Amino acid sequence: MKRIFTIVCGFFVFVAAVQAVPTYISDGLMTWQRGIDGSTWQDWTFDTAQNPASPEQFYNPYGAPVISFTGSNGAISFRWKNGAWQGDPLNAEIVIPNNPQPNPSKTVWFEMVYQGFGSVPPTVYAGSGYSVDEIYSADRKLNSNPADYWRIMTMGWTIVPNPQLEWITFSLVGTGGFLTSVSVDTLCIVPVPGAILLAGIGLGAVGLTRKQLRRI
Repeated sequence: MKRIFTIVCGFFVFVAAVQAVPTYISDGLMTWQRGIDGSTWQDWTFDTAQNPASPEQFYNPYGAPVISFTGSNGAISFRWKNGAWQGDPLNAEIVIPNNPQPNPSKTVWFEMVYQGFGSVPPTVYAGSGYSVDEIYSADRKLNSNPADYWRIMTMGWTIVPNPQLEWITFSLVGTGGFLTSVSVDTLCIVPVPGAILLAGIGLGAVGLTRKQLRRI
């Protein structure tokens, strides 16, 4: 009994430990600060038995992000167990509302901490007419013990131009897969007002120059 209690306590300690800042931030892969203009961030920690559709913490001025789960043949087969969400299997889709303005591009960072015998890597979709390019991919073990399947998967993409929303899908295949946290950060490249003004002045100057040349 004591051994079981120790294992369960260890599980909760591990879950709390992995719910830290995403590595794409701590390792400097993401080049902007959370909360700047054009950005969003959303963190799911899955540390309660409440419906995990909405993130525990998020900043998204364009709408509420949502994660949904399904099992085999669309049936719901996930549950909260030992401080994490477990699926058998677990298929997930995350919808992230976006800046509706047609800005030049968007960068998306994704990270999940999970345990399982396999996974289908996350994929980001934006609909037709958009170019999605992968800029980073890593799937690392969190423990050197070969019998320990805790892993952290980090992905990065760029979308050109930025869509009004994008959705991310991933799966934990096999049985007994656990998901302890998911983080998504996004940034739309918004033209700087000063740059727009300068561009307008430049175009105006070109027009005046052409008129002057015609007069000559």
